[in-house]
Amino acid sequence: KLNGKLDGMAMRVPVPDGSTVDLVVQLSRDVTVEEVNAAVEAAAADGPLAGILQYSEDPLVSTDIIGNPHSSIFDAQST
Repeated sequence: KLNGKLDGMAMRVPVPDGSTVDLVVQLSRDVTVEEVNAAVEAAAADGPLAGILQYSEDPLVSTDIIGNPHSSIFDAQST
């Protein structure tokens, strides 16, 4: 069902902790940055990714993730 519609990569970056992910998704219609961010925020707040994904609109640096209990942080400023 998602074959050919989802692509991404992760890479280690030269920081004490963390990595970065570049996720590319092909959708069935055009969407705005605001729609993407709202969908991710909802999934992280009380959806299937609650407690796993943190949604952040704040500027982030690598030291912000040290000790963070989430598996991943979505940086809304980078959408």
